[in-house]
Amino acid sequence: GTTSSTWTQDAAKYLPFGGDARNLVSAMPNGRIRNASNTNVYTQPYFTGSQGVDNTSFSLKWSEPVHGTVHCMLRCDDNI
Repeated sequence: GTTSSTWTQDAAKYLPFGGDARNLVSAMPNGRIRNASNTNVYTQPYFTGSQGVDNTSFSLKWSEPVHGTVHCMLRCDDNI
């Protein structure tokens, strides 16, 4: 895949009732996360939610440009 320090995904088709991508419960790598030199990266990204025109997109921001796959669990409600 493409190496980038910001991964953005539209989650509209996964959120019920047109909800916003408000909270990230987990982001679990599926295999290795690697940089442009194909070296493993062990830092954790941070989450930015409720993005895009309809607030259904979210981003994971990494410490450097990386590629790989991450399974994310989102919530469309607010934490209490």
